[in-house]
Order: sequence, then C-alpha cells, then structure tokens
Amino acid sequence: MKFMSRNSKKLKVFCFLDKALGRDTEIMLPVLHGLETAVACELQILFIWDIYKIEIEKPDLIILPNAKGHHMYFEIAKYAYQSDIKVFALESEGNFRTDGSFPYWGYNKDQFFYQDWVTAWSPRTLKYIKNIAPAEQKDKVVLTGATGFDRYVFGKFISKNEFLKKYNKEKYSKIIGYAGWAFGKIHSAHKKEALTHIFPDDIQKRYEWVEKYRLFVRNILKQAIENNPDVLFLFKRHPKEAFESDLSEGPNEMNELLNYDNVLYFRQDEQIHDLINVSDFWMGFETTTALEAWMLGKQTILINDDTDFPRNNLHIGSPKISSYPKLQEIINEYYKKQDIEIFNQPEFKKNRELLVSDTIGYADGKNHLRVLYFLLKTFDSIEPGHSQPKLNLRALRLYFLMHMGKYFYNKSIFEKLPYFRKTIYVFESMYLSGLKERRKEVRSDIDNFYKKHHIKEKLKARDWESILSLNFLKQT
Repeated sequence: MKFMSRNSKKLKVFCFLDKALGRDTEIMLPVLHGLETAVACELQILFIWDIYKIEIEKPDLIILPNAKGHHMYFEIAKYAYQSDIKVFALESEGNFRTDGSFPYWGYNKDQFFYQDWVTAWSPRTLKYIKNIAPAEQKDKVVLTGATGFDRYVFGKFISKNEFLKKYNKEKYSKIIGYAGWAFGKIHSAHKKEALTHIFPDDIQKRYEWVEKYRLFVRNILKQAIENNPDVLFLFKRHPKEAFESDLSEGPNEMNELLNYDNVLYFRQDEQIHDLINVSDFWMGFETTTALEAWMLGKQTILINDDTDFPRNNLHIGSPKISSYPKLQEIINEYYKKQDIEIFNQPEFKKNRELLVSDTIGYADGKNHLRVLYFLLKTFDSIEPGHSQPKLNLRALRLYFLMHMGKYFYNKSIFEKLPYFRKTIYVFESMYLSGLKERRKEVRSDIDNFYKKHHIKEKLKARDWESILSLNFLKQT
C-alpha cells in the first residue's frame, strides 16, 4: 500500500517513557528508529512527569509503550485524546492470559481505547482483545507481533569475557542465570494489590502460597550455589517486583543469597538480554524470559514442582525440576555434554515452536516494521499544528514539582522524609540517563539489519510488499 507524501512542515512527535532502560524502552526504540528512517519528523523522548510539555509545545502525535499498564501512560493517552492529539500505543505486556483471569484493562477503568491502534502480539491475543473491545473500536485491534523481541534477531550483546571482566569475575568460566518471579511483592507497601491472580478471594492463602514457593526456590538455589563454587550465578529481579517509590525491598527468592562470591544480583543495572546471552543456560520459577532465552539459543529449566496456578502457557516449553538433586544432575550434565537432554525432548521442542507464534506473533526481527505500517497510517492522517491541548492542572503541578524540586533534591535527605521519599524515583529518572547511549547501540544494530535486507530504501518508497509478507498485508 502506498501512502501520500508529505512536503509540509515536519510533525512534532513526543514519546513518553517511565525510565531510561528496560522493557518499555526496548519495545519502543526499534519503532522510533523505523519512524525516523521512513519520514522526517521532530522527535522528543520525554520522562512521564513531563506531561505539561504537551500544553507548552503542542505535539502532533504522542507515542507510548502502552496506554493502560501504568497510570501515567493512561493519563497521557486520555489527555492527548481529549486535546485532539493522535495517540499511538504499543502493548508492554502482550503475552497475557486469555482465559479471563488477566486484568487486561489495567489502569484504563474507562475500558475505551484512546489510541489509534491496539497492537496485539499474537493471533490468540488479537482474538481476545477484539472480543472485549467496544463495538465501535474492534477495527482498531491489529496484529503486529512483539517489537521487544526483534532485538534477538538484529541485536548484539555483551560477550561472556566482557561481562566477567566488567564485574572482576574472570576466574569463572561457567555462568547460570535465573530470572526472578516477584515473590517480594507480598513484602512491599502494596502487598494487598500484588499477585491477586493467586487465590483472588483469599488474601491469607495467597500470602502463604507465595511465601511457601519463595522458600522452595530459595533453598534449591542456595544448595546449588554452595555446591557449585566454580559456577557464577546471575540473579535478575523481576522488573515489576518493586514499585517506583520503594527504596528498599522485601525478601525474595534471591536477595538472601548475596553473601556468596559466586553470586551477582541485578535490579535494573543490567539488561535482561545481556544476562541471558552470557549465561550457559537460563532458569526461573515461572518466567516469560524463557522465550527470550530460546531466541538466543539458550536452554531453559524451571524450578517448579509443577504447581498449577493462573499463568501464561510459556511454562510448557521448559522442563521442570522440583528438588536440588535434580538441578544438580542438570548442572553436571550440561557441563559434561554442553547440553540438557530433557530440554530436547520432542514434546518440549514442539511446544516451543508453537509458543513463539502464540506469544510474539513473528520471530523475523520485523515486528517493529509491522507496527510502523500502522504508525505511518496514523502519521499520514495528521495535519501538523492542529492540536489544541487543554489546560491540565495535574500535569502543571507535576511539571512544577519536578522542575522546581530538582534544585532542592538531595537523595540522602529525601530518603529520611516520608513524603519526599516517594519522589526519589522521579528525580533519579527525569533525565532518562543512559537512553542516549542505548539508542545509539540500537540504531547501529538496526541499520546493519536494514542494510542486509535493503529495508531503508523500501521504507522510503513505502514498498510494504517487499518488506512484509503478503499474508500479513492481506489481513490488514
């Protein structure tokens, strides 16, 4: 499909993020790079408390990682919609349960889509969203695939040697990674709202269940650490275990094991793809990062007694072990054969092949281009300079607090003051430090991918039939 050319004034585009690095950033950067490759625009990436800049600078288009999974993203989407500004939003959590147990609408209590398109990751979630969408909005729901997984096709990641040198752990040659499950949520200030899919009607049973399995996993990890001193264990906390205002964390399955030399624990200071890449194999209690590990050619193991609880179906792609001796057998087998035999069983292999389609739609590195196909439809429908942002007092208050408060910010003092403690996240995140460097890395990786497939020229010509499959285009 060809789009009209635009020779008039460049559109002003805002993209809002809640932090510089992490999941939301990774799903956005390929899309933003594709947009800048395809068209000329004025793009700004802003911290979410900078909503008032919408009133000041009057953008033509706002792009968000999601419009319901964070209260600020939802507020931005609704405010922009009410101000006649086009909104384009992705899905941060696109591999959700479709049995009705997942609170799909999140912070969007209106249950109305304020964005132009609803970008589903897979045919399964596409069908579900269409079923629950308002009747007049069903046509907004489109299949794009998951953009955050594209980097496993075109990206380059830190090597094991570089990583070990970075942390002065060169004496280790064996690395096993583990992705946290957010057990610590029940020890946070928001524990009543946490993990509600576990015994939704009995909060005490929920706490007991979570604590039982926290200790179950912790004890198995502890024995593995102690009995394999030549193996470096990498632990990655779940990105949503702690709330933004939490300065301390409660016990989880990992953070009571940090006094061992052969343990490294990461909150947000390393990207999940780098940790998976340097690991020999990857573990979890229940983790969506298993799919990311498969895309990097890593074998996966779940430390789980096959307990049944509401979850997505990714668990059927990994073998489960329920005791330390079983885990030790796998560790011994891997370092003897460089392979985990049970992982290669036909049942698991077949499940993984089906799960890739069922979870992320496509695994060709072009999901961000499928998103871009719809983003450019929105882009080309906009006349620049026509937005009329309304005065938003809450946005003005946040803007004032952040931009005036930064002159008085002192972390050591704010940590001691109850109300001010909650704002530390804002002042530590407002400059999106590290984003510029990550954008540069992604730009280099994608440019190489585009060069290999001649995508840049095709984007300029809007030659979608050469970029994407005919089957995809027929569906749109």
